[in-house]
Amino acid sequence: RLESGYAYQQAIGWVRNAVGAAERIIDRRVTEQIYRFDGGASAVEFVTRFERARRGGLYVTRLYHDAVDSSLRVSYYLHHPEVDPRQAGIEPDSVILLKDVAALTISYYGMAKTEKSLRWHADWRKHLKLPRLIRLDVETVDGIKHQSIVSVLTSG
Repeated sequence: RLESGYAYQQAIGWVRNAVGAAERIIDRRVTEQIYRFDGGASAVEFVTRFERARRGGLYVTRLYHDAVDSSLRVSYYLHHPEVDPRQAGIEPDSVILLKDVAALTISYYGMAKTEKSLRWHADWRKHLKLPRLIRLDVETVDGIKHQSIVSVLTSG
């Protein structure tokens, strides 16, 4: 149980650092720099800087639950503003962040365009601003439940 808790804390630490390094990019749909952020209930995708990696730069990063191998995974590929990875046939690299994950639920705290107050949302899509908080509810295959709230304070 201690080993499982330690592995979870390591994974959440990585998520905090990655979200904290989220970067604005030029999006093809608009002419200004925006945060590319697409959050659903079981996956979140954003652009972050991998400075310490062998290959530094901006990466489109996706955090998701992989039900096939019961893991919390991170996939990533180098961001190219003019290239749509689906059309170019780019396969992202993928690493396991946490093993033995039965379920993942992600929630987002913020104010949507048409709202007048902050609240929790089941997804965060097509907003020009980042959410203020992200809540990760993780259940392991042996029934242990973890909940963490990640503040979205970016370096940008």
